[in-house]
Amino acid sequence: MFLCASLARANAQSNPPEHHGEQTSFSVEFDFEHPVPVNQAAKEALAASPRIVHELKQKHVQPKDLPDEWFTASRVHLGADGQSGLVVMGVDGLLSANITSFWVLRSTGKGYDLVLDTLAADLAILKTETNGFRGIEASASTSVGSWASNIFQFDGQRYQVNKQIEQTTGAKVPTNLTGYETHPPFVQHAPDDSSTLADARTWIWQHWKSRKRFYVTVEAQNDEGEPATYQLYTSDDPNNEGLVMKVHTSHWVQDSPSKARRKVIDEDLWIAVDVKKVHPAVDENHDPQVILDQTDVAASAYCLGFLDFRGVWLATL
Repeated sequence: MFLCASLARANAQSNPPEHHGEQTSFSVEFDFEHPVPVNQAAKEALAASPRIVHELKQKHVQPKDLPDEWFTASRVHLGADGQSGLVVMGVDGLLSANITSFWVLRSTGKGYDLVLDTLAADLAILKTETNGFRGIEASASTSVGSWASNIFQFDGQRYQVNKQIEQTTGAKVPTNLTGYETHPPFVQHAPDDSSTLADARTWIWQHWKSRKRFYVTVEAQNDEGEPATYQLYTSDDPNNEGLVMKVHTSHWVQDSPSKARRKVIDEDLWIAVDVKKVHPAVDENHDPQVILDQTDVAASAYCLGFLDFRGVWLATL
């Protein structure tokens, strides 16, 4: 799964970022500052990438004959202990519209290991470290008006997604809440505590329909007892009217049956332009079913669905 940080942010810059010393941020928008050749050892590591395998088959090229013009690369320090490597970006025939492949290769002394293989518009080497290796953020525009990023941490062998971020372009939490109505946080203490969520939905719905300026926090739990925090604010930005939603959740990922599940944190900042009473979707392939406003239904029997400016469902509560 690919979610990636942000072409929208890169597009806001008219010039490439300046680095004093080693380059740590890379983009499809700009040339690498200190490009280095991709030697045969690096090409051998890159040949394990599924996209490279596909391109080799499509173009009838042998792995040993990987063309130099497919790549641009830069040397980076991946860890404080001097662990070095390469950031490699796909160019030429590997470059798609506003997105490309990025690879991170770890130097082993005898060659290279492929430790990250992702699609993105931008890639940044972070200052924070896990298991002796610096974190990596890969990002891109997900659609018109929004962007997303993945934060990767090193697990001892490869980089794995630790956090996923999605944001409506321009979304920001109001800083001056003077004149806003609020309520003490609604806290669901157990997955079967439906009354707390019903009270939260009623309060939010009434304030949304009456167009009152408000902010509120809802701390919910899913069926597995995992926490989810929703912070809702009436936007104070005339260019982004609606409801600002800051949502913190998590989900579990299992890369293969032989590997243990790992938790991935989700942090989202959205602008909802409409709120509907809905019956929740049966699965992720279906949209929630909207309940007509005139239908009398108890708060314990519906959810609130939040829509963005494209009519896309952002979340249900």
